[in-house]
Amino acid sequence: LLDVHRLHQRFLGKQHRLFRGAADADAEDAGRTPAGAHLGHRLQHPVDQQQLGVRKADVRERGVASLQRLLSLPRPPRVIECFDVSLFQGTDAVASQVCFVDGAPDKSRYRRYNITTVEGTDDYAMMHEALVRRLKKGALPDLLLVDGGKGQLQVALAACKDTGTPVGGAGLLVASIAKARTF
Repeated sequence: LLDVHRLHQRFLGKQHRLFRGAADADAEDAGRTPAGAHLGHRLQHPVDQQQLGVRKADVRERGVASLQRLLSLPRPPRVIECFDVSLFQGTDAVASQVCFVDGAPDKSRYRRYNITTVEGTDDYAMMHEALVRRLKKGALPDLLLVDGGKGQLQVALAACKDTGTPVGGAGLLVASIAKARTF
């Protein structure tokens, strides 16, 4: 969501460049160059940091609004939880949950679900198990986003039905995202 280079150009001016470490300049020289010294001074100035924080919030708000339009959601999703299932060495299945609040990652709400009831590599059953476990905990997000196509979306809707979670309208919004096929 955040393009650091564009943000840098907008708030600190185009005449400065970002130092990316030893590949761009010696670390000692970076502090002595006029642009590097000015950049360091500007970033340490409290007013600039405050303005930068406001701008980050604006960028996140625009990102959430874009997601709302892209997915044709009836309201902007304040809390978004995303799920994906992974297999380690073909046997150890784990579902991961990441959470975004107002467009920013909330790492305190990240979760990992060890899949315990599914034998083999049934991706749909693993996703169903993780989602049912999550939905039973309550405190639902505004948007539940699953990694996968129509199949995973149907599994998410089935998990909502199995737990009695209302979907759509004023209920939980559910969507899936998948990579586009290229032929």
